Amino acid sequence: MDAYRRWLPRHLDIDRTSDQDIQEIVLTTNLTPRKCLGFQDALPSLDCRAWKGRSNPLLLNPLRFAPESRAALLTLMTTTPPALAAPIHAVLYKNPQCTCCEMYADYLRANGFDVQLKPTNDLSEISAKAGTPPDLEGCHTMFIGDYAFDGLVPVDIVKKVLAERPPIAGVTLAGMPTGAPGMPGVKKAPFKIYAFTKDGKAPTVYAVE
Repeated sequence: MDAYRRWLPRHLDIDRTSDQDIQEIVLTTNLTPRKCLGFQDALPSLDCRAWKGRSNPLLLNPLRFAPESRAALLTLMTTTPPALAAPIHAVLYKNPQCTCCEMYADYLRANGFDVQLKPTNDLSEISAKAGTPPDLEGCHTMFIGDYAFDGLVPVDIVKKVLAERPPIAGVTLAGMPTGAPGMPGVKKAPFKIYAFTKDGKAPTVYAVE
C-alpha cells in the first residue's frame, strides 16, 4: 500500500475515491519502472490468470479506464516483452599457469560472454593452427564461431569483428601489454590489434585502441 501513498494520503477518505480513480492509480503504478524488474514496468510481469475470480486491484480490466488509458493498456497487454540476448559462447585455450587469462575471461563474462576455459600445454600449436603469426602471439588463443582471438584483445574489438565479419581468420594483440584487459598496470601506449589470415598474406592492422 505504501506505493500508493503519493496518490492516496492517509487523511484521504477512501470511500469518496471513485473506482475509476483507483484503477487509474493502479495503472500508473504498474507503468512505473522498477529497479527489481531491471527498470522495466510491472505490467509484463503480471499474470492476470492467477487472480481469476478474485477481487484484486492488480487484476486490470481495460474496459474500466478512460479511452486513452485503455488503448495504452491494451497495447501493453498484447505486446510480447523483448527476449534477452543469449551470451556469446567462447572457448579460451590458455597455459595452466597463466592467471591473466582467467582475469581476461572474467572481463569478457562481465561484458556478456560465456567463456569456457581450457588449460593446455600445446598453446603454441593451437595458435599456429588458428593462423596467428608466431611473432604476434598473445598469452592465449580464443575461438568464437569461425574467428580466433589471440591475446588480450579488448572486448569492443571482439564485438567489432563479430559484427563486421571480415574475411580473416582472426585478430591478435601481441604479448601481454600493461593495462590490457586482464593485465595490471597503466596503459602506456595505444594497443595495435592485427588481423591475420591463413593464406600466407602479411598481417594488417585491424584497429588501434
